[in-house]
Amino acid sequence: MQIEKTKIEEKKKLEEQELLRTKQEKIHSDIENSTLKHELEMAKTTHEEHCLLLQVQAEETKVELEKKLKELECFLAESMKRVKELESFSESKSQRWKSKEGSYRSFIDYQSRALKVCLTLLFLSELLLMLSQ
Repeated sequence: MQIEKTKIEEKKKLEEQELLRTKQEKIHSDIENSTLKHELEMAKTTHEEHCLLLQVQAEETKVELEKKLKELECFLAESMKRVKELESFSESKSQRWKSKEGSYRSFIDYQSRALKVCLTLLFLSELLLMLSQ
């Protein structure tokens, strides 16, 4: 009976040790789970902050690029306006030169005809002079 009692006590002691070991393992697992959950939350928070930062940077870049695009569109419009002004000025100047050319041609033609008339008259007057001698 004593042996049986000792066996029962030993069995009870082993069960208590097993229970204590199981409780310690559970505590260790709970701590590890808590640590992993905390690390996961930290990683999630860091990821969300990084995403927000990227969104802010993307929006800032978009605003800057839209501003630059508008500036370049204005510059293009001004350049095209200036090209039209220069083309118009050039066309006007070309027409003035053509007009001057026409005037000079007319003047030269008139002077040429007048010179021919003068030469003809001179020739006729010399001829008359020669005939009258």
